Amino acid sequence: MNISWAQIWTLISLSALKKGYKLFVLTYKKDTLLNKYYSLMPIQKIYYEDLNKEFDTDLPTNTIASIQKLQSFEDYKCFYYNKSPLGQIALSTYSRHIGTGLIEIEKDEVKTFVNKWLVILIKYMIISDIIFKRHNIKALLTAEVFLEEYGAIYYSAITAGLNVIRTTGTVRDDAILFLHLSNKNDRFHQGSIPKSSFEYTQSLVWSEKQDKELSQNFIDRYGNKWHRSKRNQPNTFMLPIEEMRKRYNIPENKKVSIIYSHILYDSLFFFGTDLFASYAEWLIESVKAACENNNVEWFVKVHPSNLWRGELNSMLNGKYEEVRLIESAIGTLPPHIRIIPADNDGISPYSWFQFADYGITVRGTSGLEMAALGQTVICAGTGRYEGNGFTVDPKNKEEYISILKNIQEVPKLTDTQKLLAKKYAHTLFIRKPFHLTSFTLEPRYGVKTIKASDDIIYLPNNSKKTFMTDINIIAEWLEKTDRIDLLEGVDYALEK
Repeated sequence: MNISWAQIWTLISLSALKKGYKLFVLTYKKDTLLNKYYSLMPIQKIYYEDLNKEFDTDLPTNTIASIQKLQSFEDYKCFYYNKSPLGQIALSTYSRHIGTGLIEIEKDEVKTFVNKWLVILIKYMIISDIIFKRHNIKALLTAEVFLEEYGAIYYSAITAGLNVIRTTGTVRDDAILFLHLSNKNDRFHQGSIPKSSFEYTQSLVWSEKQDKELSQNFIDRYGNKWHRSKRNQPNTFMLPIEEMRKRYNIPENKKVSIIYSHILYDSLFFFGTDLFASYAEWLIESVKAACENNNVEWFVKVHPSNLWRGELNSMLNGKYEEVRLIESAIGTLPPHIRIIPADNDGISPYSWFQFADYGITVRGTSGLEMAALGQTVICAGTGRYEGNGFTVDPKNKEEYISILKNIQEVPKLTDTQKLLAKKYAHTLFIRKPFHLTSFTLEPRYGVKTIKASDDIIYLPNNSKKTFMTDINIIAEWLEKTDRIDLLEGVDYALEK
């Protein structure tokens, strides 16, 4: 686990102590530095090494037989154990480990890999159930929920009805997201807003203050304020729309569409429902449709996190997965379609958002950003910001492809739709990232450029004015499981 998360969790554990909880942590004996952080609080360690020894037994014969019966991709995708989607978690784990969005389950080596992980996942669901009962566990704090053993532990907690709390990072160095998850919202996207929260923020009067806050947030996220956001667009520059049209030789009467690629092999199947079987299939079919529509200029945007994730050379042999798939499935692209690399051709993503008339994504953050800036967005999946009145949401593949082939006919957003998108973006980008006031942060010793999470260290803030303020808010929210997210400005202590 990242050291930075151990630092954050250790301090957050104070909120649970305030509510009278006894604390445990699942950890490895070999992770000596992480364990030193956990030792700063009264946290009892449960070691993976001991669990593996204690539960080193084969699965029941009928369980192994049910795995061996699986043949097709759909068989695996629909495989559940104890009401938990372990087939999807195993497939997602394969994609993440191998670095591909295409899962060729008919190949023996792929099936062997996925079957191995199904056994591991079932084993860890059994282990988790026993550990939860043994220690009378009431709540689980986790970051990862749909990959490797984490997915098994997560779904064991969900099926046991525990108070499951997920923490995830943001582009802000000083803020994280908190979520309550249950069997009612186990696939909830951390970068989404539950209907109750959005209805609340919709009811608030939109003023010039909120407008300025949202505009400043765009500037901050695509400027030099936060280390984590800078790593997605290092050394980029703003370019006016007119200059971008000149740079790419686009006639005045032609509109521009951008297909925003996802990381094709990361977090598959978890969030919502997709029109296509995978991000890879979606990308290929979207580009094919774009090939048939030369009425607009098309750009395929490689995901910017390729710049710092480290997988481009370690797993992908120096070629973006997006480029490899397009070359393999389509070949040479027509002149009205261009691929923009992860570095944005040196141009700020903020400029690309304003430059394009249309944005195409499954559920990427770029879609919400474009909508908040007044542009039209087409979504090829659910589970994020779609369905709130400011996106185009095709019902099936055929409708989606038809829209792309005639995208120049899709109307612009109305003023009402633009305001809805702004309110949603303001809630997600400004109110949902929870400011950690009990921390001060700085680059790790010797680090000049922030790339990985552990390039930042978190230290206790000794200011009496701010220390524990955030911990007290988290403590009040901790047991309010009906409040899915923790929003800035809401006094959870006063809620009934």
